[in-house]
Amino acid sequence: ETQLLRLLGNSPLQVNVTFLRPATHEPKTTSKHHLEQFYTVFSQIRHRKFDGMIITGAPVEQMPFEEVTYWDELTEIMEWTKTHVTSTLHICWGAQAGLYYHYGIPKYPLPQKCFGIFEHTLEVK
Repeated sequence: ETQLLRLLGNSPLQVNVTFLRPATHEPKTTSKHHLEQFYTVFSQIRHRKFDGMIITGAPVEQMPFEEVTYWDELTEIMEWTKTHVTSTLHICWGAQAGLYYHYGIPKYPLPQKCFGIFEHTLEVK
């Protein structure tokens, strides 16, 4: 969250940030106190509209999406973004989840981490 806040803070625009966490998941590495103090859950913001949303993720890239404990909640949020968020950015595992949910593009296991900017083409069917 600190990295994202630093990047957003470099904007000349005033940015108000709302941190969202899955209500259906108990994280192992972040204290409950921290989450309760700085984060909210989807049921508390679902009536609002946002200019932007960043969907990131956790180290669950080896698991099938449907086995992630908060997958159903995340798909509900991704569907909600279509009507309540002007622009959504998916990063890290969130990018894999977004491609799978919105376009049916599966993830493929690789022998090592792959990152960078890649040329691609769009095939219209």
